[in-house]
Amino acid sequence: MKIITLAACGLILGGLAGCEPASPAASAPAAATQAGPTAPLTVPGRTRCLLSRRGIIAAAILRPVVEVLVSPGDRVRKGQVLIKLFDLEPQAKIRAREKELRSIQAKAQASRRILDFAEKSQGTGALPQTTYNEIRGTALSNEAQVLAAEAELALAQSELKLYTVTAAIDGEIAWLDVSPGTVSWPGSLVWGEIVDLSELDVHCGLSPAQAEQVAVGQSAEVWLAGKAEPAGTGKVVFVGKVADRTSGLIPVVVRLANAQGRLRAEVAVEVRFPTEPGK
Repeated sequence: MKIITLAACGLILGGLAGCEPASPAASAPAAATQAGPTAPLTVPGRTRCLLSRRGIIAAAILRPVVEVLVSPGDRVRKGQVLIKLFDLEPQAKIRAREKELRSIQAKAQASRRILDFAEKSQGTGALPQTTYNEIRGTALSNEAQVLAAEAELALAQSELKLYTVTAAIDGEIAWLDVSPGTVSWPGSLVWGEIVDLSELDVHCGLSPAQAEQVAVGQSAEVWLAGKAEPAGTGKVVFVGKVADRTSGLIPVVVRLANAQGRLRAEVAVEVRFPTEPGK
């Protein structure tokens, strides 16, 4: 009986020895194969024009429109005249100021010549001091009046600029709704808008858990629906600290270059953020 028992024990021990668990090093390749690359985080977004790249078209004074020089879709430069207003009054004011300045300048030149002669005669004692003082005072007064008239003319010329509506930025006229004869109170109505879409912001919302996977400076791809390749790649410039009260999502802004104009503003897009395995 003892011999049989020892033999049976030997068989049992041998079977246990052949069933030893695999070592961690042997199981590591299988775990690495299962991890693999993860899909990018994809959320809906909407393109927006940067505030610094938008300019409104509106009048600063209450005057009727005389001429509209541009149309929607036109490229314009900063300072370019877009709309002319009725400016008969300021034009007449400028002409009056110019005429007044010429008259005062003539008087000042004459009084200066008299003063130059008086200064030469004063040394001989032929000209009383009181008379010299009066001549000098007149000359200086006329020259001061010239400076004042020049300032009045410059003011009138600057006021004339208000009678033209100019482009606030370089860009393209997105829309324009004004015609000759239009009159509107300043600040009450915008006639059009200029946009520069060479750079765009894409606004999107992420859940708090998703927002933990995104950081400022991280790259992100922007895709248009139905396209086989991304419309552009930008970088995250803002990750909000406060969720939207309505949706509960964290606001995120991606900024990307759009020099070729492939993207338009206020268009629905997809934003894809690359994610790291296990993050």
